Amino acid sequence: MNMLNAENLEQVTAKTITEIGNTVLPFGIKLKPTIPSTEKLYQTFPNDMKELFVDILTKKLSNIQEAAQVTTTRVELEIEMLRKASQEFDLYIPETFYKILNEHDVIEIYDVTTKNQLYRNLEFLDRSSYDLLTMLSHPYTDLFERSGDLGDRLTERSEWVTANESGPVSWDLPDHHLIEKKSPQKWKYLMKMGYVCPVFSTAPETEGQRIAWASTLQVQRVGFGAG
Repeated sequence: MNMLNAENLEQVTAKTITEIGNTVLPFGIKLKPTIPSTEKLYQTFPNDMKELFVDILTKKLSNIQEAAQVTTTRVELEIEMLRKASQEFDLYIPETFYKILNEHDVIEIYDVTTKNQLYRNLEFLDRSSYDLLTMLSHPYTDLFERSGDLGDRLTERSEWVTANESGPVSWDLPDHHLIEKKSPQKWKYLMKMGYVCPVFSTAPETEGQRIAWASTLQVQRVGFGAG
């Protein structure tokens, strides 16, 4: 990796994103091409950051390709990719969570302490006007605006479930809207909350500890802009 210069890193990034898109397309997941403004922004990133992006994308491609070889449906692909992600991050997701997954679920895993996102599937990218590199290279709050005052309630609910439940339970939160902030379209989505589930560590030093939570929701594009 250190032998690659900036131009080569950008080429590898673009090639890997294209391969990811080609791999998931037979499952009905369509990724958008990287927009020019993101390409220009990415060119300004230092090489060590580009190397990190290439590493993330290469691992994602490898997991998707391996999952695609042993699955035939979209839900099977999602389950297999989620299992691979849990192995990569030394996590145990209760088997009951896999059983409640539905087609078109947006699936995410977050570290309960740092609030960092550990995993997200590609479902939202199939609906959103954003491309994969834009989503990776911008903070979530720069890209989206959430309607209502759900931020604190999401945090409280996820932390409580992580500490107290043994498997997936309803988010028990109202549906809400999400609006794109950076895209010209400013697409607006109805976010229908699904399930939230505790995730446990399998790392030797923290085995069994409740360290993260997994979530499902469904997204429906309902219009443009605020209101």
